[in-house]
Parts: sequence; C-alpha cells; structure tokens
Amino acid sequence: NPYPIGEKDKMLTNEKYPSTYSEAHRKYHPTFNAFLTEFNLYDVFLVDLNGNVIYTDFKEKDFMTNLKTGAYKDQGLGRVYKNALSIGKGEIAFDDFQPYEPSYNLPAAFIATPVFVEEKKEGVFIIQLPIDEINRIMKFGEKYEEAGLGKSGESYLVGPDFKMRNDSRFVADLDDPVVQKLGTTIGVLEVKTSSVTKALSGETGSEIIKDYRGVPVLSSYAPVNIFGKTRAVIAEIDKD
Repeated sequence: NPYPIGEKDKMLTNEKYPSTYSEAHRKYHPTFNAFLTEFNLYDVFLVDLNGNVIYTDFKEKDFMTNLKTGAYKDQGLGRVYKNALSIGKGEIAFDDFQPYEPSYNLPAAFIATPVFVEEKKEGVFIIQLPIDEINRIMKFGEKYEEAGLGKSGESYLVGPDFKMRNDSRFVADLDDPVVQKLGTTIGVLEVKTSSVTKALSGETGSEIIKDYRGVPVLSSYAPVNIFGKTRAVIAEIDKD
C-alpha cells in the first residue's frame, strides 16, 4: 500500500500484486469506506474465527494481526472480538475507551457483532468508535456560549471506572502528565466527584461542588445507559 499512514483507505488494489484477496478488496472496500465516512467512524474490521484481522479500512498496525495469539489480543480490539464470539446474531459486544497502541495510544472504544452466512457463524464485524464525533456532541462543536455554558461551562461523560469519556474543555490547563502527553482526557483522567458518584448510582440532581479542577461549580448530573453500562453525564459551570 503506497499511501501514507492515515490515508491507506485510498487504495482499492495494487496491480503489481494480483490475488483473489485484491479482487475481493476492490469489490467490497468502497462499501465499507462509504459506511465509515457516512457515520464518521474511526475504523471498521472483519476478523475470521481463527482471530485473523482479514480487513480494516485504514490498515493500521492491527491489520493482519491475530486477536487470539498476537500482540493486541489483550487490548480493546482483542477483548471485544473474544466477547463477540460468545454472543448470538444481532447482539452487540462493547469495549469502552482506553488507550490503544495501534492507534498511537489514543483512546479507542469498540463495538462488535458476529457475522453469519446462511445461519453459520463465519467471523466478527467490529467498529472502532469515533472520538471526534463524541467530542463534537459533548462539546457543542466548541460553541459553549451559544449552548448556554458561558466562558467556564462544559459537559462531559464519565464511565463506571470514573474516567472521562470525552475531552475536557480545560484539557490544555490540567496539571496531569498523562493528559498532557496524550493530549486527551478520554480514558485517562479520573473524575471522582460527588456528582459523578451519584449519577453512576442512578441519581439525578444539581448542587454546588468542587469539580475535578478543585473549582467550585454548579454541577448537574444524571445517569445514562450506553450498551448496558451506566455512565454519568455532567454539565457544570463555575460558581463565580
């Protein structure tokens, strides 16, 4: 594939190396690529029953590795693959955001479902979820003031491990070496405030608290169910 990293989806086939795989890729890749583009996904994968990653749209480091024995078997892609092998037609396996080495340690989350051909399970279809799209929704496209959050307000999701699932508005100002090295709060910044704890317990409310920056804020919180797991959705603005 002559295209640079991040653009390898542009190749349909390489005429220098004819093969049945290349012909199949020429036929099906445009459909997968259109699907990825339409829904702003990060990547899509096909994995056979032996664990071989036989197709990805962007051809990153996990392409053609094995998710049963290879380097990424215990990372998000490998975990969601194994979970998908044990579920039925139409069911979904989910692996939440964590740093993922083939994507250059950026946070990645995956959903997967088994693929059936004439009622026989033949493999697993996996989607790597888009950070940018979740950030766009939770950050109102950076139009905080138009959304009613003024100069100090933000909204964010927190998972059951108390780690943030979208980027903080204040990511550049946080005194956390991991956040600064990765340039993100997703899956790395722990937020264990009273609002988050209550929301993860199923409560909804609003109160003045100290947020994860130690700043007094008006914090509104509620639980939200995503793929069977409770997350906290938080909206806050500085008390001042």
